[in-house]
Amino acid sequence: AQKMRYAFSAFFSSGVLMPLGYEWGFRKKMDVVNMTPDDFEQKNIDISNYIKRANTIKYKFKIFQQDSEMEILSSVDDVFFCMLKYNSNTEKAIVIINKDTKNMQTFDLNKLREMRGVSNFKNIVFPLKQKLEDYNKEYLPGETRIIV
Repeated sequence: AQKMRYAFSAFFSSGVLMPLGYEWGFRKKMDVVNMTPDDFEQKNIDISNYIKRANTIKYKFKIFQQDSEMEILSSVDDVFFCMLKYNSNTEKAIVIINKDTKNMQTFDLNKLREMRGVSNFKNIVFPLKQKLEDYNKEYLPGETRIIV
């Protein structure tokens, strides 16, 4: 769930802010004035490589460095969150998130291909780079994919 939340924040907005220890699953409330390294908790998780990959994509594509136009392509009760993000420079990206954090889910891209302009997309760039023609319909729990 932490990966899903970070990816949404990183790709939704031009900026992203995370508290110290988020990447390690810290749970205690931080005291920003008096906190020292002795107050660090034991690492519960380590998603620092995931955050690094997300940030690399964010900085590689200008569309994620701007508060651009967005169109939500999914309905509230869908198991997937789908967002088309675009700007005046004709850059476009689709963010697809499996909102189910416990189960794999299947997402058929053909649903999106019927919408305006979506047929022009070629590559999945996050979490791994691959051609759209090699698209796997199975999404891991909480998985986020970025298509450009």
